[in-house]
Amino acid sequence: MLYVVKRDGRKVKFKTEKIVDAIKGAAIEGSYNLKESQIYELTELVVRKIEEEKKEALKVEEIQNLVENVLEQNGFREIGQIYSNYRKERTKVREIKSDLMKVIEQIGVETDRDNANVGNNFSSKLLRIASESNKWFNLASMPKHLAKAHENGDIYYHDLDSYNLTINCLHIPTKEVLENGFNTGYGTINRPKRIEAAAELSCILLQSTQNDMFGGQSHPNFDNDLSEFIEATRKEIRDELIEYGIEGKYLEEITEKKLRKRVSQAMQGIIYNLNTMHSRAGSQVPFSSVNIGIPNSKDAALICELFLKEYEKRSG
Repeated sequence: MLYVVKRDGRKVKFKTEKIVDAIKGAAIEGSYNLKESQIYELTELVVRKIEEEKKEALKVEEIQNLVENVLEQNGFREIGQIYSNYRKERTKVREIKSDLMKVIEQIGVETDRDNANVGNNFSSKLLRIASESNKWFNLASMPKHLAKAHENGDIYYHDLDSYNLTINCLHIPTKEVLENGFNTGYGTINRPKRIEAAAELSCILLQSTQNDMFGGQSHPNFDNDLSEFIEATRKEIRDELIEYGIEGKYLEEITEKKLRKRVSQAMQGIIYNLNTMHSRAGSQVPFSSVNIGIPNSKDAALICELFLKEYEKRSG
């Protein structure tokens, strides 16, 4: 009884059908029309070579070498080359699996933090493991010459772990989305009525889009977009002051003073939220950009000014 020693050390009974399938598969891959009789004749030659070894067990690589030799020595060199290439591809796949296992082991110890917004908690590690697995899947799915170029470092596919899952990066039309309301997938968000609510929802909007795609998201015209919610807040403050009997020249002065305080608190909330609010199953803070600096109105200039002041306080 002949045994085959697998790569993991296990011994299994030798099966002639495995040789038949290997030769037939290589012929089909190369579009060669081998007759059944030819396949069995070649298989018989391989079996004779194996018997000549006079061993109770052969390593799987030794048997594969014999298959290659028989094909090449009997006028089927091209089929032998296809079989050889197949072996190399299988070896490559095994090496990839081995590399992936090593990466997962490393992630289990500590996330590599290649992005500053990624933590080292359970969710981060789980996401990184899934990310690495999907990256190898995409490499295996693309044309071999492109995958090889990436592996050799000739070219680099950014965010390769996400191509088959969703789209990359987004400029959010913040004003339009907030004015019309939006759906996070778990519920509908209505139009905000004051600046504090608009500021909070702008963060939820970044968090929600971060969960739906890879790359970063941005508010491209943040100061002008959020300025649309200033006047309603001003009116709310003014109406409340009038109820308390404040009128005349002090009304507008106190209204603007209170408005600045509320806008400052709203901007402070944005900065806190974007640095602490988790997205992607709790593994990241939103990968976000806030673009300001070309205000089209006094209210937009107020947003711009107070956002920068609060940012300076929190980052100092």
